[in-house]
Amino acid sequence: PASKPMKPTTKNNTATGDVGSFVEALGSVQRGWVLVACLSFAVYFAFGTLAYIVAVWLDHDSPVGIRDCISVEASGIFFGNLTPMMAGAVPSQIFRLTRTGLDVGEAMATQFTRFIMYQVGLCVFGGLMLAARFDYFNQMFGDIVLVNVLVFGMHVFELSALLVVSLCPGWVRRVGNRLIGFLSRRGLLKDVDRWNTMVNVQVQEFSNAFRRAASDLPSMGVTFLITMTELFGLYAIPWFILRAFGITENFITCLAIGSMVQLVGTAVPLPGGTGGVEASFALFLGGILGTKATAGYLVWRLVTFIGPTIISALLLGLRSTSTLSIYQRWER
Repeated sequence: PASKPMKPTTKNNTATGDVGSFVEALGSVQRGWVLVACLSFAVYFAFGTLAYIVAVWLDHDSPVGIRDCISVEASGIFFGNLTPMMAGAVPSQIFRLTRTGLDVGEAMATQFTRFIMYQVGLCVFGGLMLAARFDYFNQMFGDIVLVNVLVFGMHVFELSALLVVSLCPGWVRRVGNRLIGFLSRRGLLKDVDRWNTMVNVQVQEFSNAFRRAASDLPSMGVTFLITMTELFGLYAIPWFILRAFGITENFITCLAIGSMVQLVGTAVPLPGGTGGVEASFALFLGGILGTKATAGYLVWRLVTFIGPTIISALLLGLRSTSTLSIYQRWER
């Protein structure tokens, strides 16, 4: 039936590794659309920084400045891209926040408040995209789309755990202390004092910071909208890459593809999601790009991974010099 999506035909759309086709495809790239794709990632970076600025603004005496926020966002991209499942992003951002004068507990509170809102946006955006195009992807790719549903569920679970820590710190401390006692009695836990401090002090500081932020509902709403715009900038990039190769595809479908590819990338235990990203890109975009698939992947990876990693490395050294907090400067 005409209403059902048609699978790409082998004759016209099968990807090939032929060098000539690869060179020809790269030669046909419309650079203007590649530039727009780069600007779309710049939107992702700028709004990610803005989300940190809002989080810092809520703490009226925070020593973290705007250039510090830029450096913190760059740290997340740089170390996230170089570590499996982006595991290095959050620790590097906490460390960078401590360099501004925050203690570890305050830095963790600021970081995780921002991280929770990012996870909320990720789950809402990803859920909307899955709901909007699930039937399409299910018909086109079959049960493989359930992998994305599983990864989406992992992010929902992670968000739920963070909310439990934020809203039920007393219960978390009791469970944490019992677990520390159980492991230490059996010699399975080293540096017990550090774990005690984390459970009994930093969990409460994290909860207090999140509750303080959550009490300002307008600011939380602004942060949510910022996060959604941030993710929109990242997920829209596949559409611009297709346009760079002269291909027009449904925009919502491309947003859903961008969401799915990035979700898989965060679940693969290799730096930069290597392996999972390639497989999901080939699965969802290979048939659309056809013989241009390899060139399309290269351009997409340059825009979303290689270029941002290099630029983020250059921004790691940014430091704010003002003695006034962002809130104080805003009020002045």
